[in-house]
Amino acid sequence: MARTMRCGYCYNTGHNKRGCPKMRQDAKNGDTWAQRQVDNYKARAERQKSAGGRKCGYCEERGHTRRTCATLKSNKATSQRLNREYHNAALAWLKSIGLGTGALVKWDGTVYVSGVGRVDGPHIGLVTQLRWDHMTHRVADRYHGRSRILGVRLTSQPGEEQALPIPSEVVLAPDSGYQDHALTIISPVTASAVEAGVPDGWLDGELPEDWFDKEATGWQWHDNDFDDGRFAKRQAELTETSN
Repeated sequence: MARTMRCGYCYNTGHNKRGCPKMRQDAKNGDTWAQRQVDNYKARAERQKSAGGRKCGYCEERGHTRRTCATLKSNKATSQRLNREYHNAALAWLKSIGLGTGALVKWDGTVYVSGVGRVDGPHIGLVTQLRWDHMTHRVADRYHGRSRILGVRLTSQPGEEQALPIPSEVVLAPDSGYQDHALTIISPVTASAVEAGVPDGWLDGELPEDWFDKEATGWQWHDNDFDDGRFAKRQAELTETSN
């Protein structure tokens, strides 16, 4: 969803403080505070011009803004393509193993139970949800693939939902050398049941809003680390196997 621009001077929408017509009019009418604001913006524009133009808040190069930044546009397109490839590959895996809402699973690790503390496994539970919005290609990082994406109600603690990680084969991450606890599917659901739970737009690779918001900078972007073809390759392998 596009964000609405709101002026910091008159608080109306459709323009920012620098371009506020009321502030400029107030300055012409003798408002000294408004005149100082106009003068400050003018001086800043002169400094930017002498330094080679405005500095982009994303790539930090001069001569353009975040809105017209070619690097941001390219990075965003790459991230969305990788997210789309990962989502399609992950869904193929989930369907192949029958992991979706309603599946019965076994977790060998430890869980935390309110009022009890840590309880060692194994635990048996019913999958009540998949946190699809948490399942992006970035969980395929070598160390972040243990994201707790499954919501599971354990038979021993039916009043609480535990957040458990998806199996490593769905993460599609390189081996970190970390021996994680295994999650086993005891009673899978059908492939059609898995697919029925997929949110609209998820397979298109829609990105979380904060990935490329006004706070995002180019030096924080490392999605090229995932651009090794692993997602598309795995999806092709699973598609070939299913056929």
